[in-house]
Amino acid sequence: GDWSLVRHAYNVWHPATDNLAGSQTYGTFDNDPQSDTSWSRRFYEAFSTQSILFMLSNGDCSKWMTYWRQGGVSASFTASVKASHLGVGYSASAYYHGSY
Repeated sequence: GDWSLVRHAYNVWHPATDNLAGSQTYGTFDNDPQSDTSWSRRFYEAFSTQSILFMLSNGDCSKWMTYWRQGGVSASFTASVKASHLGVGYSASAYYHGSY
């Protein structure tokens, strides 16, 4: 399927502190997954639904994980998770605890 880039870091860890809520923006959006810039845009501006398939990966996508997130950004949820190092998917729960 089609992927929408919503956050990218180049040779650094992301400066975002929104716990993957997708509410922080910084830098200039670049739709190139191999860009040499760091940026973030609001996740829900990129999607028309509250159900999102996230993919987290390293630069060349040799290591990755995907998970479905349903509900608003402030909701606890159970996700269906797949990862490059696992042969099967699994379920994981995430709990929203408010701001840190």
